[in-house]
Formats: sequence, C-alpha cells, structure tokens
Amino acid sequence: MTQPQAILFDMDGTIVDTEPLWEAAEARALADMGTKMTPDMRAQLLGSTLPRMVALLRSFAAHPLDEAVVGQRVEQGVIDLLDEGLPWKVGLRELLEWANSKGIPTAVVTATRRHVASRVLAHAPVTPGFTTAVYGDDVTEGKPSPEGYLMAARLLGVDIASCLIVEDSPVGLQAAQASGGVPVAIKGAASEDFAKNYPYIRELSDLNEEVIEAIMAGECPNFVQEASS
Repeated sequence: MTQPQAILFDMDGTIVDTEPLWEAAEARALADMGTKMTPDMRAQLLGSTLPRMVALLRSFAAHPLDEAVVGQRVEQGVIDLLDEGLPWKVGLRELLEWANSKGIPTAVVTATRRHVASRVLAHAPVTPGFTTAVYGDDVTEGKPSPEGYLMAARLLGVDIASCLIVEDSPVGLQAAQASGGVPVAIKGAASEDFAKNYPYIRELSDLNEEVIEAIMAGECPNFVQEASS
C-alpha cells in the first residue's frame, strides 16, 4: 500500500468555503474606494496573499485608500462574517478522522494571516483537528512559491515528496507542484482546463483510502470529468 506521510491542505475554498466571505469583504472595501467589483477583478484576486490582494484592490479603485486601511477593512470584514458559521467542505470530517486513525499528520498552508485563519481552524469539525498550520505571515514568499508547503513538511518531520497536497486555485497548485509534493486539485477556483492536469476531485469525500493510495502511486483520476460524461 502507498499512503502519504502527511496530507497538506490549502484553507480558503479547499477545506472551508470562505471564498464568499473574502469576496464580500473585498467588494465592500473596493466600494469604499468608489469602485464596483467585477468578475474579472475577482478572478485576479483569487488565491492572493494579503499584500497582493491589497495592491490589486488599490489598483482597481477610483479613490485608493492607504494600504494598511484596505487590508484592515478586508480582514475585519471576514472576521465579522465568520460569526455566521463556517461551511466546511463535504468529506473533511471523514478525511481527518481517517488520517488520525492511520497516524498520518495533517497541516493547513494558507495565504491568510494567522489572526484570521487561526479563528477558522479553531473550529475544525473534528478533535483533534489539524496537526499544524503555516499562515500567510509565517512565510516571506506566498504562493505560487512553495515556501509554505516546504515549511509544513519540515514542521511535521516528513519528506515533502511523500505529501499529498490539496489545492483549489492555480497559484496554490503551482506552489504544490513546485514543492515536490503530490498535488490534488479540488473543484473550485481553478478552471477545469487547468485543474485537469492534476488528480481532480469534486469534494474531499472523493479522497477515500483507495483513491489516496492510487494517487500516491502515480495515478491521475478525474472525478469531475467522470461526473460530466
């Protein structure tokens, strides 16, 4: 059997559907600067680190506010919306329970900064939850740099080449690929044309033991394509 030494996850859009929260908070901040969010703007913002997100919002804005003000407004907007509850992805509970039962450590590697992301992870749907986390302010370079995934592997004391990495965005999948780990795309921010280059799942519930072992052995299943055929 071929099982991973660890499973590493992106956060927003991969284990919890917080993308609508970020979208709402970013749109509100952009409106404060005199501009309405468009689908193209939102597409450019997906998967961004906070500095990149702030820079993009200010570049879109008719009347840009100070960088620190924009970042604070977006993050506080997300924190306010967290109180309405967290929509965890289908299958996360079962996947974490399986990993815990097999002694496989897990980590979250997110571009979101600690003071926001830690509030999300504190409500993980199982106990124990994730073994560790690498936050946006823990790294010097955000995704598509592999720094966060390499740091997570070091913290867990595992070989990155034996880590399964689940991502939903193009920049995240690029980071996972560059790290030397085994990337898996979950249906979300990445286009189907982009994601089909990786093992491609609809939900985390697609990752049962048999599928995980097949992916680690080099197979490339595509659950999204199968569902549409």
